[in-house]
Amino acid sequence: MTANARSLPFDGLLGFLRDYRARKQQWKEGQLDRLAEVQTIATDRQRGRVITVAFKSPGATFRMLDYLRPWWNTINRIGLRGTVLCSGVPDAEMREITTDCVDCVPITVGPRHIFFERHFAVRDFLRTIDDRLVLITDGRDVAFKRDPFRLMEEDGGRHALFFNREPRRILLKTFMRREMRRQFGRILFPWNPILNPGIHGGPRTEVLRFLDHLTQSIDAHGEYVGTDMSAVNKAAWELYRPEQICCGAPLHSEFKKWEFDRDVAVLHK
Repeated sequence: MTANARSLPFDGLLGFLRDYRARKQQWKEGQLDRLAEVQTIATDRQRGRVITVAFKSPGATFRMLDYLRPWWNTINRIGLRGTVLCSGVPDAEMREITTDCVDCVPITVGPRHIFFERHFAVRDFLRTIDDRLVLITDGRDVAFKRDPFRLMEEDGGRHALFFNREPRRILLKTFMRREMRRQFGRILFPWNPILNPGIHGGPRTEVLRFLDHLTQSIDAHGEYVGTDMSAVNKAAWELYRPEQICCGAPLHSEFKKWEFDRDVAVLHK
């Protein structure tokens, strides 16, 4: 906080903070608009399926197509195959989202936090399809520049999964240390990279293996303590060694760096 802010009376400080939050949100909305219009390269054929989960609470006023705009725009421009698993989304909005490339599948979610429920929803959906390759992503802040499934094919089976990786190790990220202690009583895999479930995928059978293990772990440990990051990292590192997971460029941009011009397949804000 600046010296000027510290010198303001209490009411003035509250106004300063409200204005700061409003300007920050306005900036973020502008970045999302840019994300929705990044340059893309069309694919020659559909090699797999991109999946996202969209929840809408009763009384929510936002339009789901606007919420999904970067994801939806770029999937349609590239010609990828996308599926939105929809909970609470009105039929009219699902029809608005549906195109030749994107379909909507209504789902019923359970009592867990939505960050946990999404993994159960995707797991159950993967059991009903036969696509060889899948990629599960966030919907709000993810966009595509080119076909990520071509990278998976070119990988030739060297990696089991493809994941968004953050720069730091688990031990060196405060929130990960805190969350793991609260969730599991100790810091697990402290020197392993932090995996971010905002982008993860690979062969459908392997992704199902991971999600089966993740959902079993969630049910075993129960309480939601902040995010799903500790549960995701525990499950992944129990199954795989770091060299078995493909991360970073050319698959994805660095998380929260808004690298619009980077030569990668997927941008994650």
